[in-house]
Amino acid sequence: MNSKRQTTFCERTTAVRQLATFNLQVSTALLFGALSVLCGQVFADAAVHATPVGSFTLVEPMKQFRKQQTATLLPNGKVLVAGGAPFIPSATSELYDPVTASWANSGPLATGREFHTATLLQDGRVAVTGGQSANQLLASTEIYDTPSGRWLRAGNLNQARELHTATLLTSGLVLVAGGFLDVSSAEVLDPTSGQWGNTGSMIAPRYQHTATLLTNGTVLVTGGLNANDFLASAEIYDPKTELWTNTGSMHVPRAGHTASLLADGRVLVTGGDGVGTASEIYDPSTGRWTFTGTPLVSRESHTATVLPTGKVLVTGGLNEVHAAIACDSELYDVVSGTWSRTGALNCGTDIRLLCCQTATSWWWAERPPEPLLPIGPRFTIIPPEIGMLLAHWRSPARGSRGSH
Repeated sequence: MNSKRQTTFCERTTAVRQLATFNLQVSTALLFGALSVLCGQVFADAAVHATPVGSFTLVEPMKQFRKQQTATLLPNGKVLVAGGAPFIPSATSELYDPVTASWANSGPLATGREFHTATLLQDGRVAVTGGQSANQLLASTEIYDTPSGRWLRAGNLNQARELHTATLLTSGLVLVAGGFLDVSSAEVLDPTSGQWGNTGSMIAPRYQHTATLLTNGTVLVTGGLNANDFLASAEIYDPKTELWTNTGSMHVPRAGHTASLLADGRVLVTGGDGVGTASEIYDPSTGRWTFTGTPLVSRESHTATVLPTGKVLVTGGLNEVHAAIACDSELYDVVSGTWSRTGALNCGTDIRLLCCQTATSWWWAERPPEPLLPIGPRFTIIPPEIGMLLAHWRSPARGSRGSH
């Protein structure tokens, strides 16, 4: 494994605008924002279920182009999208109503941010934590009040962080762990007081990892990155003791992967930076990992959604060369341990290309000019069948993450 971290596609920007829901018989898996394709690099278009079963179709665009935003399914069935931006962190939020298939602006955040987390609390509010704004790490926390549509400030994290995880514990507290670049610390938010308290640190620092609440109330953290390499290690957090313990390591180091809690309490991990790698299943009763079926498409920074049927829908993300979007979708069958293809995303549909750069702005084609901050991109043309133009960039302040 290359010891030097290469900048992932999640740390770049693209001129893609895609948002989707997936219709599978009686269920709809919402794939908005952070739950959506392209590692949260979802811009203004959307998709909603359509017949025939297993297909995607575009619907009304969001009010604002976004990347690296979060999306949270609320108890009332609406979806809250917060933060992200075209090239500067946004302080806006909006709501998607699946009944009317339309978007409406909601209250503004106090601080624009990206690479943050959003956690649905037990009382229906949403806690947004950390992230970054203009290359500055954030420690601030804001809580969204669903009935009023307003954001209220809460206490600051003890350590500013981005690319961390946030997990709602059975107690109602929120566990935040890790973050870019070498963060091993963890802390817990009490939503009642809005204050943070330190808890035990992870054994290994990591970011772009996963955190999964297990059926016994503990939290499984897997993979990710640190300053030196990809990680295969996994560890368990026990809220009762506030301590972390090592558990079995995955067979393959992974980052930008997904971890899905299955109905039987096991955890399915798929994708990541391991090219063409089989998925793995973690058994909490033994603390061991076993290989299962190999996905049809190698991908990272994708989404994985457990459907009511028990199958797992995987879609979007980046392919094995990290330069094109994986438009294919597939289903994992827990019983057989196999993958099968299902309806693909509408990649290349209604995409507005990034066409022009002046000394002070970028312009989007097929729409009025929109001033944006110059960030010194280089352009790569993707084959016509993909149908998009990607702007690859690296922020000087974040250059230590690696090079292209």
